[in-house]
Amino acid sequence: MASCHPVQRETRWRDIRTGLALGCSSTLLTLAVLEIGLRFFHPVPPLAGDLFLATSPLDEGRTARRALVPGWTGRHTTPEFDVPVRINRAALRDDEVAIPAPAGTLRVLGLGDSFLFGHGVLHEETLGVALERALTRRLGRRVEFVNAGVPSFGTADQLDWLKAEGWAYEPDAVMLLFFDNDSQDSIVRETYTLVNGRLRPFARREADAPLPAERLPAVPQLDMFTAGAPNRPTPAHSGWLSRNLHLARLARQALAGHTPTAAQIVKRQTEEHRTLALTTALLLEIERQCRERGVPFLVALTPDPAQTFRRRPPPAASLRDAYAPMTRALEKADVPVIDLLSPLRAADPTGATTFFRKDRHLTARGHRVAAAALEGPLASALESSARSARATGQTTGGSAR
Repeated sequence: MASCHPVQRETRWRDIRTGLALGCSSTLLTLAVLEIGLRFFHPVPPLAGDLFLATSPLDEGRTARRALVPGWTGRHTTPEFDVPVRINRAALRDDEVAIPAPAGTLRVLGLGDSFLFGHGVLHEETLGVALERALTRRLGRRVEFVNAGVPSFGTADQLDWLKAEGWAYEPDAVMLLFFDNDSQDSIVRETYTLVNGRLRPFARREADAPLPAERLPAVPQLDMFTAGAPNRPTPAHSGWLSRNLHLARLARQALAGHTPTAAQIVKRQTEEHRTLALTTALLLEIERQCRERGVPFLVALTPDPAQTFRRRPPPAASLRDAYAPMTRALEKADVPVIDLLSPLRAADPTGATTFFRKDRHLTARGHRVAAAALEGPLASALESSARSARATGQTTGGSAR
């Protein structure tokens, strides 16, 4: 067969290049039209990880830990809210906090996730600020609430942050705001496990599969933070596409929003006992650290509106019942457990004004109701801490701890 004439070959390659150029141009034009349409008619809001929440790998094969981006300033906007967010230099959504604590100041350290962070509300509307004001009036002296809430933090993250950074704030009381998914966050983080009922750092084989719990060795703790110079994650916490394009966020939602299979549901149910047991052990470890320093520790249980206000059949009477094994273990250790379901349900039985309808986080009113329920127990804890400090000759503010 005779070879193609050079002119014919050049014509063929030109046609191919033209076709590819037209195909790419039409694809880009279609994507641009879709992006513009989404921005005007169906905007897809960014997630916290696209804005002020960063991640960095803890170890190969492990879920990346979370932390706020120090110094980040901007707005968090969804169809339900549009609020400014400012992160201080210590990677907290709070004013700059003095270390050591000012003499004569009582300080509460709040541990939690996006609920304590104040997802969707102004900083001035968070329960931490409300408690700060209420406790200052009630006790007749300055009270500071250090908001260490970080979206997606599990109980394991809260324990490690407390050990590495939290005690530097010299708290007179520690309050942990617990939400249902904190247990699952602790499991997927794979930093702790239970061995014969005792809390141990998670160990991993060379292979991908984790060691069975009964065979896990008691290895030295792998610190998630570097003492004195915290290992802050880099601001490159999500891809450029997700941070800037609504179409990319929509695709991410579609990929993440699949319906779980029956097998996945069964697996999730069988893991509930294991996750609650691990969470209980983590909370008791926080209690032990507080007890060693003479710092009162409180746990507040936050309801999920989808499970407590709108569920059919009627929801459980209390979160204390829902987390009965954990609650009993905490109370046995003399840890006060405050159930926020009752006051929130009393304020609005439907949850329509205390929770965002789609977002499920507390509204400004929800934060006020929660703060009112926590004021009394925290006041008692701070008074107890102040009495202990006077009896031992220590100053308040945890400076002697």
